[in-house]
Amino acid sequence: MRKIFKTAMMLVVLLSFLALPGICLAEEYAAEEEVKKEEMKKKEESEKGKKKEEIKKEEAKKEEKTKEEKKAFELEEMVVTAPEVQGAPGRTVLITKEEIDLKNTQNAIKILEHIPGVYLRPDKRTGGQINIRGVAETKTVILLDDSILNDSFHQKVFWNIIPIEAIERVEVIPGPFSALYGGRGGIGGTVKFITKMPEKEEFFVKGVYGSDNTRRGTASYGNKLHDKVSFYLCYDYMETDGYVTDYITKSAKDGAGDIPVTGWKKTTDSQGNPMYLIGDKGDTETWEWSFLSKLKFDFSDTSSMTLTFSPSQWNYGGGAAGLDDPNSYLRHASTGEPVNSGNITFNDDGEQKNIDLGTATFLGGKSERSKRYRYTLAYETEFTPDFNLRATVEYVDEKKRGIDIAPLAGATSSGGPGKLTRFPFDRWQGRIESKVLNIFGFNNLTLGADYMTEEGGRRNYNEMTNWRDESTKGEMSSKSDGTNSVYSLFVQDEMILMEDRLTLYLGGRLDSWKISDLMDWTTVGDIGTHTYKDRDETYFSPKGSVKYRAFESTTLRLSLAKAFTAPRLHDTLGGASSANYMLLASPYLKPEKATCWEAGVDQTIFDKTLVMATYFENYLRDFQYREYWTESGIRYGVSKSGGKARIRGFELGIKHQITSFISAYANMTYQDTEVTEDKQNPEKEGKRMTNVPQEMYNFGLLCENYAGFKGSVTGRYVGKVYGDSLNRDRKNHVYGSYDPYFTMDAKVGYEIRKGIEVSFAVDNLLDKDYYQGWRAPGREFFGEVVYKF
Repeated sequence: MRKIFKTAMMLVVLLSFLALPGICLAEEYAAEEEVKKEEMKKKEESEKGKKKEEIKKEEAKKEEKTKEEKKAFELEEMVVTAPEVQGAPGRTVLITKEEIDLKNTQNAIKILEHIPGVYLRPDKRTGGQINIRGVAETKTVILLDDSILNDSFHQKVFWNIIPIEAIERVEVIPGPFSALYGGRGGIGGTVKFITKMPEKEEFFVKGVYGSDNTRRGTASYGNKLHDKVSFYLCYDYMETDGYVTDYITKSAKDGAGDIPVTGWKKTTDSQGNPMYLIGDKGDTETWEWSFLSKLKFDFSDTSSMTLTFSPSQWNYGGGAAGLDDPNSYLRHASTGEPVNSGNITFNDDGEQKNIDLGTATFLGGKSERSKRYRYTLAYETEFTPDFNLRATVEYVDEKKRGIDIAPLAGATSSGGPGKLTRFPFDRWQGRIESKVLNIFGFNNLTLGADYMTEEGGRRNYNEMTNWRDESTKGEMSSKSDGTNSVYSLFVQDEMILMEDRLTLYLGGRLDSWKISDLMDWTTVGDIGTHTYKDRDETYFSPKGSVKYRAFESTTLRLSLAKAFTAPRLHDTLGGASSANYMLLASPYLKPEKATCWEAGVDQTIFDKTLVMATYFENYLRDFQYREYWTESGIRYGVSKSGGKARIRGFELGIKHQITSFISAYANMTYQDTEVTEDKQNPEKEGKRMTNVPQEMYNFGLLCENYAGFKGSVTGRYVGKVYGDSLNRDRKNHVYGSYDPYFTMDAKVGYEIRKGIEVSFAVDNLLDKDYYQGWRAPGREFFGEVVYKF
């Protein structure tokens, strides 16, 4: 038994050893199976997690889409505030690039059209003229960055050559309450266009086509390289066939003439005197281009230098324009052929009338070609976070400024005699400005100096043999030259008190003006050569302003300032502009001065509505006027100063955020003006000032962005304006009148895909026919395509 048991045990052990590898393999297989099961389980759980994540993302997208859709119909929690120019006293206006793009902005002046207190008068050559609170554009500082844009000769701005797409924002300070700008201009206020400098690569191209065969193209490119060098290039070109703005009207004499005609139309001038409309001077064809190039070097995080070169050219009228292709409405009573010259005759209500037409009657327009080159160097550095310095110097070359050509008697559309006038100018200007912040924890001090000196005059030439060929001009018949300089010191202290609730501004300007090297000579009237003594004057303009936030939703404003504007060379130099007209030099013309104040309130209601109100008064003295007389068949004119005037008015405005992307605004301006003293012409006393409307109203509905759409609908009413200093031009809707008018504009744009936008716009939607001296444009259509990245 024992042997059997031992044999059995040995057999079991032997079988065990034989089975061990299988058991091990089985265990390994079982372990592997467990691992596989675990991995499959994890994989299934992962896939379930991914599916859940995808479901969550889909749900999030749906929720986001639902939120976006709800935004179209529900108000978000938004607080409407008045966009202000930082560090500026009084009422200020800040216009962003986004707001500019919402409207049909074909030239830079349109950006200012709906600001309370701003009157925009359309201008066929410059693009328009502005008047702020009754003060002309020539007494307002218009800046592109730190460059004065007011034309050196007339101090007007050629708005069409400002590249709109280069503008990043616009800052407007009505009135002379900022001490930082003035000297030559500043009574009306300051308008500053600030151009962009890209921080990364950007490309932009735009094409516009509109009414009157208007074509506009803009292309820009900018970038920043190696965090040290930035550059920006912008080219803008505009060309248009134009429309009829100038009409030919004539007064008639009693009695029969030589050529019987039809086609005339009885009308009046703006004072109601009988006139006859006999034709027009053709379409105001225009072309112009501008180029803005900026190069910036960052020496460090706190110091940089910027170089700017900006050439531009504009051409109005002349061989490439419609002004040399006029239209006669007159037809020969027998043959039906057009009549352009001769002694015409016609019957008006039983009375025989006659008009003498010279051969150049229908060539009464003139051409103008001008070139401008602007060179600017700017340096800025930050010594500490609270102490910085900026300096600029600029040269403006306008030596090819103002080539005016006018056909004379005997000329035809193909050639003949004419007259050429030039206005060569150049200008140097510089500025240094330093800011010291947080003095004593509440003071921000700005102080600096600027200067401007310009040289130039008029050049008139004897009769051209061919008015279409500039090289045929004769010898110089008259000349005038002079130098105009203004040197200024300024300081402005901003004090922020009472936990940011009270802000005080105290400052002033010391302006020193000098006019020198004045001379003129002419062969007209045997006047000969004259030289004049140098003159200078120094004037201090104090400024003060307070802003008080009485409540979180209420801000009160009060400002008081004096201002100074130096005379223009245009008025002091004089010169002949025709064979029988002579503007005499005014070497003793005084600078114009003003005392101005304003008071206002900004009130926010329920965070969605902003109401603004401002009352202002301007008191002007030594303001300029022109006196005329005739001797020996020659008409003379001279500019004089010494008058006084008063402007008082108020501005009301409201802005309401309807939804997160739709807003509406409305504002109105009332201006009561009066000439209070004019010793040379007492009959002007008590009359309204010229070129100032008594009332203006604006409204607008803006859509910023909804499902790729954006646009605007705006309206504007302007009351009666007088162009005659005695207010005799009361007749409206005739050539030469300044009519009250109401217009509406609209624009809608759509982003087809990221970077590509199309838009369609209509100006003067209701096709209102009105005059602002000349005929204003009727309904105009514009289509626009934009590509950018």
